[in-house]
Amino acid sequence: MDGRRGIRESGSTSREETLEVAREFAQGLVPGDVICLHGDLGVGKTTFTKGLVEVLAPGTHQDEVTSPTFVTLNLYQHVAHFDLYRLERLVDFTRCGFAEYLEEPYITIIEWPKLIESLLPRSTYHIEIKRTGENSRVFVV
Repeated sequence: MDGRRGIRESGSTSREETLEVAREFAQGLVPGDVICLHGDLGVGKTTFTKGLVEVLAPGTHQDEVTSPTFVTLNLYQHVAHFDLYRLERLVDFTRCGFAEYLEEPYITIIEWPKLIESLLPRSTYHIEIKRTGENSRVFVV
């Protein structure tokens, strides 16, 4: 599913398949990469993040990876995981010093990135997660 490797779209019909798609995508990531996850509430953004973190921050248990909706940021070794669903203003992001996480040595995962699009590096990965059925999803880079 990595655009650099020619994979543009992948699908999933279960939580485990979603984790596997994320694990595969994580293989090519390096410090400084930014991954933005787009999709409706409950579509699987945090599950996808769990798969990424499993590869990128070995030793982090999946149960430790939660949506940081109320705290905005969770750190797992050198992985910064943002949930900006409740963020109201771009200035709130910058005043908190969060912009430093958009570069090395971090790999940054952002759920609900719309508000900060102007700050994102040009090379940011945007992954749209779309529900295609009750238990199925498609991931488009």
